[in-house]
Amino acid sequence: MGEPVARCRQAIGVMTGTSMDGADAALVSFEGYGLNLKATFEAHHFVPMGDLAARLREASLGVAHTAEQWTKLGVDLASVCSEAIDGVFKKQSQPVLIAVHGQTLFHAPPLSLQLINAAPIAHQFGLPVISNLRQADLAAGGQGAPITPLADWVFFRHSTD
Repeated sequence: MGEPVARCRQAIGVMTGTSMDGADAALVSFEGYGLNLKATFEAHHFVPMGDLAARLREASLGVAHTAEQWTKLGVDLASVCSEAIDGVFKKQSQPVLIAVHGQTLFHAPPLSLQLINAAPIAHQFGLPVISNLRQADLAAGGQGAPITPLADWVFFRHSTD
């Protein structure tokens, strides 16, 4: 069996980061497979977190929340992420999936808590959504940053002096 035919596909990734200032969505095109994968940054959109940042910060600091408040945090975060996704989605994109990191509220490997309700995002855009990316890496003995080494290698393996 020969090499698979290289095809181009797009994905949207969303991060909120420790600053909790907003959601950054990036559209990336991928061509090829495995170690021959090439990625090209296509578009970016940022949406401020607004008052959600203070609520998330409180949750991360251990302020007591009811189950309803926890649920609302996950849905409200999904709404901010959806707005960021929509900003890049409008830029002539045809993504095959969306990756939503969620908000890290606690991280001390092997324990980690990511908050996001990804279902509303999948429903809104009609695409597969992957989330809670840290858990499989932690279960395998990693530190909970499974994409970082691979992404760095794909994007930065060639010098662009």
